[in-house]
Amino acid sequence: MKKITKIEVQKKNEERFNIYINDEFSCGVDMAVLTKLGLRKGMEVDDDLLAEMTDEETHRKAINRALVYLAVRMRSEKEIIADLQKKEYEEDAIDAALVYLRSNKFVDDNAFAKMFCRTMVNTTLKGPQLIIRELRQKGIAENDIEEALTYFTDELHDEHLYKVLHKVARTQHNVSQVKLKQKLQTTVMVKGYYGNKDVLESVLQEFVSDEEEADALKLQYEKFERKFSKYKGYEQKSKIIKGLMQKGFKYEAIQNMLADLDEEY
Repeated sequence: MKKITKIEVQKKNEERFNIYINDEFSCGVDMAVLTKLGLRKGMEVDDDLLAEMTDEETHRKAINRALVYLAVRMRSEKEIIADLQKKEYEEDAIDAALVYLRSNKFVDDNAFAKMFCRTMVNTTLKGPQLIIRELRQKGIAENDIEEALTYFTDELHDEHLYKVLHKVARTQHNVSQVKLKQKLQTTVMVKGYYGNKDVLESVLQEFVSDEEEADALKLQYEKFERKFSKYKGYEQKSKIIKGLMQKGFKYEAIQNMLADLDEEY
């Protein structure tokens, strides 16, 4: 009959122990495994117990790996599973790790979703739809996502949306209201916000007044005039008008500007 003849603390890790069976080294186990299985000197060992020791040791390694992974920041269950799979742990070891983490409150997708949402709102200008997408990618359930997003109030949404649109508008120079509006509408979608006409119109009026649009129209006209300088008369005028309309300027405004220029000459 096989017996445990010696148990000694490992020199490099006081939480791990070397197990000797019939005076020969058998394996190393974690303190948690030693305690759970009640391993002690003189204990009889059969094949079933050896198999259980191996399984419990593998489970404990999976738990320890998950704890290391969690030490950096909170994780969702899906993230933990993906990391353990990457480390080639089997399903039973992953399940054991999750049971341990849940029972000790080391993993909680509801709390994770709330923390993630607060962090995104407080440190970035990502819109709610982007946050929802990221939470779904992390495996968070829809009800937990919905609860977490209550932190992103309508007031915060519009405040952040204004900042995003204001930042984009500052980079747009000598453009028509139409072009700027198209740019801002695209930004609303790309950044994951919900449309708010009042916020968008506020930014438009701040950056492109009627007077500023008239100045932008004249500047763009001069650029097209140089670009199409090899053309004359009606052909040149047609190309300029087409180019200006593609820039988002209204046909009526273009005609009025051309009439004013004709009067100047």
